[in-house]
Amino acid sequence: MIRRLFVIVAMMACASTFAQNNAASPYSFFGIGDVQFKGTVENRAMGGLGVFSDSIHLNLNNPASLGKLKLTTFGVAGGQNFFNLENDTTKEDATSTTLNYLTLGIPLNKLGAFSFGVMPYSSVGYRIEDVNETSTSVNRFNGEGGVNRAFFAYGIDLFKGFSAGATAHYNFGKITNSQTGITEGVQFATKQDKESSISGLSVDLALNYELSFKNDYKLYSSFVFRPEAELTSKNTQEISTITFNAVGSEIPVETVTSDLGANAETISKLPQNMTFGLGFGKEKKWFLGAEYSILDNEELGNPFNRVGNEVYEDGSRFSAGGFFIPNYSSITSYWDRVVYRAGVRYEELGLRLNNIGTYDFGMSFGVGLPVRNFSNVNVAIEYGQRGTTFQKRIKENYFNINISLSLNDKWFVRRKYN
Repeated sequence: MIRRLFVIVAMMACASTFAQNNAASPYSFFGIGDVQFKGTVENRAMGGLGVFSDSIHLNLNNPASLGKLKLTTFGVAGGQNFFNLENDTTKEDATSTTLNYLTLGIPLNKLGAFSFGVMPYSSVGYRIEDVNETSTSVNRFNGEGGVNRAFFAYGIDLFKGFSAGATAHYNFGKITNSQTGITEGVQFATKQDKESSISGLSVDLALNYELSFKNDYKLYSSFVFRPEAELTSKNTQEISTITFNAVGSEIPVETVTSDLGANAETISKLPQNMTFGLGFGKEKKWFLGAEYSILDNEELGNPFNRVGNEVYEDGSRFSAGGFFIPNYSSITSYWDRVVYRAGVRYEELGLRLNNIGTYDFGMSFGVGLPVRNFSNVNVAIEYGQRGTTFQKRIKENYFNINISLSLNDKWFVRRKYN
């Protein structure tokens, strides 16, 4: 058991070194990037719902769910994302590969349970070219990096049906943004490179309540509160004149490091977030639920990296979904023991560009495939659309495939016989 724990901790330590996941979205330019983490694969297959919890799955959106955990659970997940980007004149395709999370949850009998792990929280990855045909100039925008999280969560059942939990996050990462200006007839191009090293703490607080009825029916309710958090951003900026070789690679001619003064250290804010969840179902058979989130986004963004046409305002998110199990205890049909999941999600992101709001709508489907004991492989497929082509905006159609492995075992069992 100690060897298994050592191997898992070593994997998490290694994962933190490559957790800067990739993005391929122009919307990742804003704030601290495109928020990648939307829950476990099981949650994402149900539209991102976090109101449901059981004894063998981790729910990283809701630490109060740890109060029900009965088996040691190791979870790892990754995904492949496909994007189709278009404006009123051009269409482009892009892909990215992500590590979604790496986590371990350990029950403590009547003392609840705890979990810890790492995850890429947000990512930056874009390449945009703006051609001005009137002045025969080109501006190229590039960005990469993101914010990762190491977290520790604890949850406990306080009394029958009522549980509480909290998660502490350490956020860290690096984001680079560059802008290259090329003008016909001018010998050298100009380039501006910005780099932000981000770090800070944040917390989640959660409450769950379950009410049981006859014949294994249950009513589920949850409340998750994420207070506003401040991330420190230490910034640097270089301005260069450049030229290009025969294959188009950049060759610096002269580089100057800017004196940023008060902007050498700025504050990026994670917005306050409140999520209310309600659901109903029959244990080990079916579940239907919905969640509504209020996002206080007005202070979102890094003032070091604003371009002037974006405005942040309060946002919201609505999710609905559920699952169905034909026959949980079937011994004759494997497919009767499979968990079938589906959900929908609609978000007002709280980002206005050129005075137009940004919206995200997605549909998801998935399965939970049982393997040995209580372990399972989970697959979620998401299709959605973000943004619009109106007024030279970019519309993003995305298709995501996410796969997780949830391994369950019983640790720390006291021997009855020697």
